[in-house]
Amino acid sequence: MGQWSTYSQTASDFVVTTVEKYIALEISQRIKINGLLSRTPWTLDKINVDPFFQKMGHHEGTQYRCEACNRPLKYQFVLRSLDDQRVYKLGVSCFLSYAGISQMTVNDIQSHVNAAGKYRDQIIARYKAGKRFLGDEINILSFIVSHLRNQELDDEHRLLYEKAQLFKQIDFPMYPDDNRALRAWKREIVIEEQKQ
Repeated sequence: MGQWSTYSQTASDFVVTTVEKYIALEISQRIKINGLLSRTPWTLDKINVDPFFQKMGHHEGTQYRCEACNRPLKYQFVLRSLDDQRVYKLGVSCFLSYAGISQMTVNDIQSHVNAAGKYRDQIIARYKAGKRFLGDEINILSFIVSHLRNQELDDEHRLLYEKAQLFKQIDFPMYPDDNRALRAWKREIVIEEQKQ
């Protein structure tokens, strides 16, 4: 059993919900950064997550179901057709049959879902070891927020910002990759300001 499976049984509902939202954002970020849907007529609008899917031990009353097969879902992928703007709410296993997304792309997406689960376990291990959302992360996030007024963010920065805000709320440590990305973003802002 992974770190998260054990930890989530005793964690507050707010912490469970926040961590699962963070992981849904992580999966979205991985799909978008790796361009997994770029060769398809689909775009990923968002991922809905049922944070209590496994905590309850049963799936009656689950929040999300696949529109194609009606199975209960932990992660519901909201796809939008680039052709006609139709929206489908699917589990990853129905991408191929319902949306015509290749098996190779489906496998890639599933591998990112699995990797995000391992990522979550590593965050929980760091939290159990006493790591928290650090003061310098709060300062960096405050700096970024103060420089973002009325700016449109690309997906990568928007997702990073949302993840940082979530973990700040529950005082969880950011994953080192996210911490580095946050620092790099601050450097980008500073360099851009120096050019002006």
